Amino acid sequence: MLSRSFCNLLGVTALALAAQFVGATTISPRVVHERRAATPRGWSLHRRADPDMVVPLSFALAQPNIELLEAYLLDVADPDSPNYGKHWSPAKVAATFRPTDESVDTVRAWLTSAEGVDASRVRLSKDGGYLDTTVSVAEAEALLGAEYYVYEHTDGTRHVACGDRYHLPSHVAKHVDTVWPTIHFDVVPLSKRTADNTAGRAPAKGSPSDFKPAAAERLASSYPTPPASCYYAMTLDCLRTLYNFNYDLVVPTQHSIGIVEFGMETLNLADLRMFFENYAPDLANKTPTFVSIDGGISNQSITDSDLLLEPNLDLQYAMGLLGEEAQVLQYQVTNEGGPSFSYLPYDLLLKALDADYCTFEGANSSQPEQFDNDEDCGTKPRADVISISYDQAEFVFGSIAAQRQCTEYGKLALTGITFLMSSGDNGVATFSNVCVDAIGYPDVGEPDFAPHIGNTCPYVTSVGATELKAGDPAHREIAPQSFKSGGGFSNFIARPSFQDTAVQSYIANFTGNISAEAFNRAGRAYPDVSALGLNYQVAINQGFWRVYGTSASTPVWAALISAVNDARLAAGKSVVGWANPALYSSAFADVFHDIISGDNFACGPNQDLGFVAAPGWDPVTGLGTPDFEKLLAAWMALP
Repeated sequence: MLSRSFCNLLGVTALALAAQFVGATTISPRVVHERRAATPRGWSLHRRADPDMVVPLSFALAQPNIELLEAYLLDVADPDSPNYGKHWSPAKVAATFRPTDESVDTVRAWLTSAEGVDASRVRLSKDGGYLDTTVSVAEAEALLGAEYYVYEHTDGTRHVACGDRYHLPSHVAKHVDTVWPTIHFDVVPLSKRTADNTAGRAPAKGSPSDFKPAAAERLASSYPTPPASCYYAMTLDCLRTLYNFNYDLVVPTQHSIGIVEFGMETLNLADLRMFFENYAPDLANKTPTFVSIDGGISNQSITDSDLLLEPNLDLQYAMGLLGEEAQVLQYQVTNEGGPSFSYLPYDLLLKALDADYCTFEGANSSQPEQFDNDEDCGTKPRADVISISYDQAEFVFGSIAAQRQCTEYGKLALTGITFLMSSGDNGVATFSNVCVDAIGYPDVGEPDFAPHIGNTCPYVTSVGATELKAGDPAHREIAPQSFKSGGGFSNFIARPSFQDTAVQSYIANFTGNISAEAFNRAGRAYPDVSALGLNYQVAINQGFWRVYGTSASTPVWAALISAVNDARLAAGKSVVGWANPALYSSAFADVFHDIISGDNFACGPNQDLGFVAAPGWDPVTGLGTPDFEKLLAAWMALP
């Protein structure tokens, strides 16, 4: 299957070809707009793209006031702000960040001045944020000073992409954030999950469990009762006991929680029922509200355990913790890996929630099928808390795309949505212990750390994992030893001010033997928080599996924040929204179990480079794991 992204430097030949398209029109010199350090691991050059292949080219226009986004967010999310909790309306957000007429006119004039790009082929998105057109590969190469290739993944997936960079005229560049598809190697083979996924996602991992409860039994007789049993078999009762979570929803119809799944990985309803019959009988007939995004389907005939593992884990635990009255949305994004030239999987979610992130309005028969679908443009219901147990390596996107995506999370957070994302299960590496070398090339054994996009956005709450210390009668937690909880520092996005005290303390005291090149000490640091992530009992294919990963801890935190939302709404207050400034504030200093043992080493020839857990915040387990009663009290004390 072909997917989107394109470009490689052409030099004199490309510039000469571009001149043919602009004719006598005078334009400013071309400048490199974005570049990619290397072809991601697992992909190889297959062939040149056919010159007459149709490309749906999208120009994300620069947005005004973006430099004020963090200040706007802190105004409603900083516990010391007089406007805490006064979230913006979607209409106010859209109006504040709508691109200017100058940006629209400049980019449109450049496009339509090129021979073959007729004005009728250029469309403005509903929100005015994108200009989209359809061109041939030959036209795209001429416009962008780039070459398009077909790349092939080791699993057979094919992807159309540029080589390492593309160009824009300098007078146009300042009006454009990014162009899709170009250098972003964002396509991810979503049709099959494996424990050794080199494509760029963080899966939960698991194996068939020897813990097989009979109907209506909470624990097998061979295991002690909670919490002593929880090292062997993590259950809903374990989480409630260990995290002091005893809460019944009061106003469940006033808020919702959304659980995101991608591609063919979808919840099995028979497994959901089996899980509830064993662990939460009152929920035996409960199902989530299914929300299809970009063709997502609920395929109940799937028997591949790899495809059932993540959704079953996410929804069994989020729903089980919140109870039968909870309003739960299952966001099912795309059917397989997305259509050719599709948006990133995360972008498909963002555009479904917010028309600010959409393709153009309307369609006509001359446009390719990829642009002939506008029903998911800001039309899907917005949950108040959204949990995402997937992530991808930051280096495959580049700084502009990473920042643009982060901006959209921030704009949605301004309306009161809390985003949570799993920090990954490969420590400071990306999948299969892939790190990067001095020039950004990814491979196993390299010394420099590989942060994960989404987690590196300060407007997302990044969730790491812990495990119980074996044989410890106090049931203390440590950083996972069975896998390495993801954490690190963004190479593209600056550290927000609310993290400064906690993160600078860690850097000063616990990173002395790590080279200056290994990570960006000024970058956004993650994870923010953690929760237990080992030996979750999950019903899969009518049997119980022992599952582990930050994919387990993330929906737990999502459920806790959803419960906080319920209590605040019942008291006449607002939902939490962007959680991070509060979590790092002094008002929340006593709500965490501090994790001080373990590491997330994963880089270097011996995979012994990374971070250590330490007192206070650390890039292994963040601020720590929650005591819900204290967490709730801290948020209830805010306006």
